Amino acid sequence: MVEPPTLLGLAAIGLYGCVSLTCLFALAQGAWHNQRLGHVAVWTVLVLLFALLAIWRFFGIEEALRDLLREWLRDQGSYSSRRSLQRPLAGALIGLAAVGAMVWFYRAAQAVRGRRSVALVVAMASAAAMIALVLLRLISLSPVDQVLYGLKLNWVLDIGLSLTALGAAVFYARALNTPR
Repeated sequence: MVEPPTLLGLAAIGLYGCVSLTCLFALAQGAWHNQRLGHVAVWTVLVLLFALLAIWRFFGIEEALRDLLREWLRDQGSYSSRRSLQRPLAGALIGLAAVGAMVWFYRAAQAVRGRRSVALVVAMASAAAMIALVLLRLISLSPVDQVLYGLKLNWVLDIGLSLTALGAAVFYARALNTPR
């Protein structure tokens, strides 16, 4: 049975909805101002991502997936040794995210021209970091959980990345509608 969202969960759902709508506005502005297809595609992906995050949170899909993974490990008789699976997964995810971020920022620094492109790169980086955060929460390794949940870094990152994407969408739309 699906647990109803907590008050903080509802706040997150509302924030994701606001981000999704703001990205939709940036998408509409980009299409209206005949921006490159890449710009429109990125904003489309961001609209869908934050809408999916809202649905994901509302229906408790992340918790359900974590429970399914735990149950699968129990069925396999591997639950007691789950850390041997979680450690390499968490390490690989963190390593891939770090390498991906370096490559991304290097390529973005070469390709960014103008305010709109900066807003687009910031929004894409926020989305990528949000996906990495969700994956880290799914892996659920005890030391990582202690940092994410004990220090409330989970909420700080979740809210911060959402607000960064929202701000990038607003900045993008304003950059389209104001002369340099």
